[in-house]
Amino acid sequence: MKKIFLFCLCFVLLLSFSGGVLAAEQGPVYVVTLDDTIDYAAEDLIARAMQEANLAMSPLLIVEIDTYGGYIDSAITIKDMILSSPVPTVTFVNKKALSAGALIALSGETLMMAKGSTMGAAEAREGEEKADEKVTSAWVSELSATASARGKDPNIAAAMADSTIALEGIIDEGRLLTLTDQESMDVWVWQTRGQRTTPRFAPLST
Repeated sequence: MKKIFLFCLCFVLLLSFSGGVLAAEQGPVYVVTLDDTIDYAAEDLIARAMQEANLAMSPLLIVEIDTYGGYIDSAITIKDMILSSPVPTVTFVNKKALSAGALIALSGETLMMAKGSTMGAAEAREGEEKADEKVTSAWVSELSATASARGKDPNIAAAMADSTIALEGIIDEGRLLTLTDQESMDVWVWQTRGQRTTPRFAPLST
């Protein structure tokens, strides 16, 4: 079920990871959950959450992701909304961010992954078949450009959608890249508020 949670903090919210701490000041923090097909309904949900968070002057919007994917156009629309969000964003991969979900995960200012979660396997498909070269090229570019916009290696993002890409020590040609939370620690170089660091992902407390 897709849903939006709002909770007011009477204390500072800390989303901790080795190497740094992301802190949200006191105020209403919004958590929107995508745990179904990425489609037009998901677009509407994200748009509503962002509007409400912005009007409430929220210090943080958390997009929780647990999806096998969905439609490319909807994923791109959601990505664009998150990239342009006036409210700081965290994309939190709770269990899986596969296919279209991988693009959304990459779009947050901060990406976090729960222990045991995965992201990737994002090959563009048309029904049961691989999408044609035009669609595939455009989709791979969306992933790599989004990764670059958030200070991550675009080649790693591209390898999630293009099996012809080989990255030494990461993925062989002929396979799509899917990363576990632990593997993400080893391969991503990310950017948080303008400072490049080596990523150290950790689960959010429940």
